[in-house]
Amino acid sequence: MFFSVVLSFLFATPAIDVLHAWDAARAHAFVAADRSALAGLYADGSRAGARDLKLFDRYDAAGVGVTSMRTQIFAARPGAVSSRRVSIEVVDRVVATGADGSRCLRLPSSPARAERVTLRRRDGRWVVSSVNGAGQWPARR
Repeated sequence: MFFSVVLSFLFATPAIDVLHAWDAARAHAFVAADRSALAGLYADGSRAGARDLKLFDRYDAAGVGVTSMRTQIFAARPGAVSSRRVSIEVVDRVVATGADGSRCLRLPSSPARAERVTLRRRDGRWVVSSVNGAGQWPARR
């Protein structure tokens, strides 16, 4: 019971709500094959955005369309939250499926990793400005 109460508290924070909505928009951009929408989810100069666009381009060049994408969040710890900036530490991974016109494919999943995600408001929308390793959080047992 205690564990579910703690999870409910963690996942009811504004920071996690912002991240969930952003993850859904990212998945939609991949599934819709909308490179422009994907690029618009990142701040100018974001290294995370450059990595995502490179992945998008690799799938496109290989003729693979993403059919589903989901971010699995295993742990979350909100950081700074304001009306213009949200920071959250998460342990997450992305799983996706795709198709190449003749068959369904299980796309490579990212390993679960601890990251600090910072989002900023731009033109009334949240964009990712940085994704960095979160160090040793959560502590290993």
